[in-house]
Amino acid sequence: MGQTITVTTQDASQSSSATQAVTLVALKAVSSVKRSDGSLAKPAQTGDRFVFLEFTVKDTGSSPADPGAFSGAVSSKWASVSGQVSAPSIPTGVDGSDVGLSGQGMSSLPQLSPGQSATGVTQLEVPAGTGTLTLADRSGTALFAVPVR
Repeated sequence: MGQTITVTTQDASQSSSATQAVTLVALKAVSSVKRSDGSLAKPAQTGDRFVFLEFTVKDTGSSPADPGAFSGAVSSKWASVSGQVSAPSIPTGVDGSDVGLSGQGMSSLPQLSPGQSATGVTQLEVPAGTGTLTLADRSGTALFAVPVR
C-alpha cells in the first residue's frame, strides 16, 4: 500500500490507450459488512469474502483516461496460495462506505483529463483465504497484482 505504479491501459477495442499513475490507498477484506447501527448489511457467499480496494488514479499521459479500468469488473483474476485461479464476482448491495472507505465506486468516476486525479473504491467477492488479486484493463491485459491476506 502507498506505492505508486504507472500503467498503460487499453480500452476494450484496443483502439486507444492512456497512461495512469495508480496508488493503492487502502485494502480491507471482510466476511460481512455491517450498517452504522451494527446490524448485518450483507454477508459474503459461504466460503467467500469481500475485498475493498481504494485507489488514487492520476492521468499522467496526454490523452483522457478512464479510472473505471480499475473497477475490477473486467478480466480480474483471483489466485489462492494453493494455485486455484478464479474470477472474482462483483458484489451488489455493498460499497466502500460499509467498511469506512470514502471514495465512490471506480466504475462511476468520470473520465480524467491529463493531470487530473480521482480516488475511488473497487469491491470484489473472492474465495476466503490468502491469495493474489490481479486487476486487468478493459482489453484484458493484466496491470498489477495485489496480495490479500
